[in-house]
Amino acid sequence: MKVAVRTRGRCSLHRSYPFLRDRAAVFLWSQSLGLGYGAELSLAALDVADTQVQLPVLSALAHPENAGSNRLLEKVGFQAEHHVASMTRILYRRKRPVLAGN
Repeated sequence: MKVAVRTRGRCSLHRSYPFLRDRAAVFLWSQSLGLGYGAELSLAALDVADTQVQLPVLSALAHPENAGSNRLLEKVGFQAEHHVASMTRILYRRKRPVLAGN
């Protein structure tokens, strides 16, 4: 039996920009937009960041005109902080929630 595997996108946690602190990145291929994969990838990455790596704060960037990305970031707990004019992006931050037993 052959199983078809299709990549829907990718997700990562990085330390690439000093002013951003730790950063979450989710990239979806265009055919996967609007199907819930972004939320699923984001929540999985946030779970790793919260429980395994225990990052205190995560940052994310989204273009102001990318309504889907902005909605997704807010849906998974990020809050818009300010517009970074030099990058034409909105900077979002999310603090690690206090987990039961911690």
